Amino acid sequence: MRKIKTILGIVFSLAIVTTMNTTVFAANDSGIPERRGVYIRECVGYEPNYTNIDYTHKLLGSVSGDNTQGSSPMQITYQYEQSGTTTASIAGYANGTTEANVVFAKMQAEVGVEVTGSRSWTKGTSAGVSYSIAPGKFEVLNVYIPAVRTAGRLKYKVYMDGYPENVFYEYKTLTESYAPQKNSVHYKVTTSSYSAIKVPKGMTVYTPTGVYKAQ
Repeated sequence: MRKIKTILGIVFSLAIVTTMNTTVFAANDSGIPERRGVYIRECVGYEPNYTNIDYTHKLLGSVSGDNTQGSSPMQITYQYEQSGTTTASIAGYANGTTEANVVFAKMQAEVGVEVTGSRSWTKGTSAGVSYSIAPGKFEVLNVYIPAVRTAGRLKYKVYMDGYPENVFYEYKTLTESYAPQKNSVHYKVTTSSYSAIKVPKGMTVYTPTGVYKAQ
């Protein structure tokens, strides 16, 4: 009787070990381990469907340049008319999260410009980027903060706590997201003429000899 109990005990112990191994390493029909126990998920990459620059993301204001009397190109630099802030929007994720940082890095690699989670500017300071108006021309321009837009899927490395060698990967769709460029502004010509143009009152007008506000 004791021998039978011993044999049954061994069989029962083997059954427990087999069950534990199945729990940790079990796989479904697709070959991906079933989600049993405590799994760790790490965002390790981002695969974009597209990434492009939206040059007219946020309108800052307008400026004009009167170079109708000039004989050489005239450089103008926009001065911020108001203070403000614009922030990135990574769909479903707050700025500073691993996912947001992974997307930012991919944006920069794809289009070759720096992006940021938040960009602020102060009234009266220079945008730091100039625009050239050809001699003999009067141009009115809108000034924008560009942004990079993207959509695709995030890649996650998944493994059970304590078994980092047993890895599989999951993907999660990222709908359209964007982040402002860190430093750049974009000038877009709205009106161009070889003679003087009447512009709205208060608009800044650059000339070869100075700057004035339209009356």
